[in-house]
Amino acid sequence: MRLQILKNVTIYKALTTSAFIIMTAWTQASANLSIDTTAGQTQPVKKAEILPIKTSAALDTSPITDIKALTLLAEQNNSNAQRQLGLMFLSGDVVPQNLTQAFYWLQKAANQGNASAQFHLANMFDSGQGADQSYDKAFEWYRRAALQGHAEAQYNLGVMFGKGQSTPASQSEAAKWYLAAAEQGLAEAQYNLGVLYFEGQGVPQSYERAFHYFSVAAEQNYAKAQYNLGVLYENGQGVPLSALKAAQLYLKAAEQGDAFAQYNLGVLYAKGSGVVPSDQEAVKWFMKSAEQNHVDAQYNLAIMYLKGRGVSQSDSKAKKWLFKAAEQGDSAAKEMLSDLD
Repeated sequence: MRLQILKNVTIYKALTTSAFIIMTAWTQASANLSIDTTAGQTQPVKKAEILPIKTSAALDTSPITDIKALTLLAEQNNSNAQRQLGLMFLSGDVVPQNLTQAFYWLQKAANQGNASAQFHLANMFDSGQGADQSYDKAFEWYRRAALQGHAEAQYNLGVMFGKGQSTPASQSEAAKWYLAAAEQGLAEAQYNLGVLYFEGQGVPQSYERAFHYFSVAAEQNYAKAQYNLGVLYENGQGVPLSALKAAQLYLKAAEQGDAFAQYNLGVLYAKGSGVVPSDQEAVKWFMKSAEQNHVDAQYNLAIMYLKGRGVSQSDSKAKKWLFKAAEQGDSAAKEMLSDLD
């Protein structure tokens, strides 16, 4: 009997982590399927991303009055008015979007030391939206805002240190700025800091500290943190092993559309770990994940169709999902397609 071992799901993070492997055994003669999991693998993961531009809340009064009043104050060098006017032109929610005007007013406010304006100006340089793209200028304006305690700027500065954008890569500097933002409650920073502790990059390796930061981010309903926390419970890393808690956390992330959590939840239902075994639920979650192009879910879904587990047996649907997995380079799917032909 030939053993097929899938690539494991990532406990995905700013940088990397572990999860479990689903193993399927297949021979044309016996056509026996077994699903099992093992922990402890490490996979590359999605890196942290620069936070999107955040605009201020809309003003309470009518747009025309606001624009006139703000423009008057801005022309009198009021930095808050300049910042707000810049954000209104940036978002286009209250007035037609005008990136030239947005840059003009945000730069004026930033030059006066307005931290929020500095952050948004940095974002414009970072993204190249309304300004010539420049990591150097983005880094400088994030740094100025971060030194004033702006949480999102602290986070973005940490990302730039982590990626080595406009500065030598330094995970210890990244950790420093993630911590500053995390202490202000920013979930993304808490999550990234948890990743660094999980991997021991820039900080001493500690599953316990990783668990702490994933937990506080998960409490804010941050799906990636909920998923990673579930993996820690699944593997018993930094916390007593609990398939039940893992399943509960995977469900929270899965319901937010997280493909990795959907896949892991499907595995738990397939083997009855932490949940009542249910092939129908396994298929449901494999399907949701597979439709998001998760290669392991595509493969497992094919197996379920092939064996008629939780769905009506269908060679054609099994081949459909095997083809999708094979197109992503999955060797097990390629080999099984060869066996089926």
